[in-house]
Amino acid sequence: MSNNDDDDFKLPLEQRLESKKWKVKRHGYEELVKIFTEAETDKHPCFSKYGPFMKKILTDKNVMSQEKGMKAVEIFVDRSPLAIKNAESICEELIKNKCIAGSRPGTKKSSLEIFLLFVERDQQDIALETLMNLGGHHRVPNVVKAAIEIATELLKQYGAQHIPIKIILRHLPKLFEHQKADVRGVANELAKEVYRWVKDSMRVSLKQLRAAQLKQLDKEFKMVDEEEERRVPMRYSRSQQKIASLERQKKKFADQPKEIDTFDLVDAEDVLTKLTDEFWTQITSKLWKERKKQIEKLEAILNIPKIKADNVDYTELANTLIKIISKDANVVIVAK
Repeated sequence: MSNNDDDDFKLPLEQRLESKKWKVKRHGYEELVKIFTEAETDKHPCFSKYGPFMKKILTDKNVMSQEKGMKAVEIFVDRSPLAIKNAESICEELIKNKCIAGSRPGTKKSSLEIFLLFVERDQQDIALETLMNLGGHHRVPNVVKAAIEIATELLKQYGAQHIPIKIILRHLPKLFEHQKADVRGVANELAKEVYRWVKDSMRVSLKQLRAAQLKQLDKEFKMVDEEEERRVPMRYSRSQQKIASLERQKKKFADQPKEIDTFDLVDAEDVLTKLTDEFWTQITSKLWKERKKQIEKLEAILNIPKIKADNVDYTELANTLIKIISKDANVVIVAK
């Protein structure tokens, strides 16, 4: 170690955190871990003072120094109220900078724990949406694979009562079409984990899969059904922990599992967007066959699990149907 390095190690912490020498920067990260760990409360000024450096750690190009810095980010997310305000940006940087699929084991381990901590701090929607949307569509297959593996672990640790499974189901079909076999493999494991929690309630969201894919999943699901051990959460969010002690909460979730409503797993669809100009023209046509054709099309459009009700005006459609029922002379059309 040179004398210059010795002198650099004595620089103020802010300067060491900005240093271009990776060893000096790593030295600063190690001190930052110590400061965050020893802070007496989560309101300690160190979190606001050094909070802006979290992004610099996540974007650090030197994997050796970054690995040490990731521990500081982990403690920051665990303790600082500012972490909640920056949850989305931190989660995004973990994926954009490929931390979740990093070459250093410490970086990968901290990345997983950071996502787990965000879920613990009731930021599960942000954590999972970032993993499935940004991670699941990343151009680097290893990042996609890592994102799916973390999503699987979040569900395994916290359970379906706390993890928004709807987000997972929305992205699963596309993941099953990924060109890389290992990505499809971890997507399959994620699907099995979802099935462990919600069973057949998830099938309505898998309709668009190819017949061969559905057949393979059925085989996998049957194997899951043969498992004797029922899934129970291994970790609980801080909001859950406030309701009761951790032990009492575990017993409550194990003995009285909440039923998952299939209806809650499906996104509501706006049927009006599917009605073409042809529909509106022919639904009032003088030709009964044209009216019948459009009624049958409408019947098919409405045959979905959930119709969007908020911020959609169905007045015109309702009035049109009322007119048909009350005035149409064709009994076949009225019956439909």
